[in-house]
Parts: sequence; C-alpha cells; structure tokens
Amino acid sequence: MTIRSWHFSKLETSYSTAFITRKVFFWGVVTMLPVCLVEDHSIDFSNLLSLNVGLPLIFLSLIASLACYQMWNMASKGLGVVVATNYLYFQPITSLVTGYLVLNERITLLAIFGCLLVIDGVYLCNKKRKSKQ
Repeated sequence: MTIRSWHFSKLETSYSTAFITRKVFFWGVVTMLPVCLVEDHSIDFSNLLSLNVGLPLIFLSLIASLACYQMWNMASKGLGVVVATNYLYFQPITSLVTGYLVLNERITLLAIFGCLLVIDGVYLCNKKRKSKQ
C-alpha cells in the first residue's frame, strides 16, 4: 500500500475535498474551544470590527487557510501526497522572490545557493520516483 492510497483511499472515494476541508476546520475549532475557555485572556471583540484587525483576519481565514487547504487537498488527490509534498519545498523560493518584488529585500548569494539546492533536491526526488515507476 503506497502513501497515496493509504491517505486518500477511503476519503477520496466517499467525500469531496471541500467536505474533507470543512471537517478539518470544524474539528480544529472544536478542539481549540476548550483551551480558549480555560485560558484567562480578556478579549475585546470590538477590535474585530476595526479594519486593521478584521480584514487581515478575514484574509487569513478565507484565503490563507480555507482556500489553501482546499488546493492542497486537490493537489494531493491529483498528484499524490508524496509528489505534492515535494513541491512544498518551493515555498522558500517563492518567499524570496516575493520579498524581493514586494518588500525590496536583498537577494544574497547564500539565498541563491539555497534556492539552487532546493531545486536540485526536488528534481532528484522526482527523478528517483519516476525511475521506480
């Protein structure tokens, strides 16, 4: 049994990726609620109505979490978990390029070397996988 078949064998045949994503978020909230109730934090919920807090919270909830989990489930279902996970290693490269374009951060020689290592690693992992098939 491969990792892909173990991970999605029963889930993908019975449920859609949207359903699985909803259940992950639901159970995440359910398991966090007891901690929130026990912790002694005074939360001023009126802050949520300000644009400085509300808009980033909506973005993080809907785009950075919900949409990304949905896309991850779709990619895992289509490519397989191992191949999809290999491509997660491109995240630092994306962050480096985005930091340069959006925040005018410097790209150092060490960062370029790290990017080359990441690209080489992903290439080698996928090459090795293809040769076994």
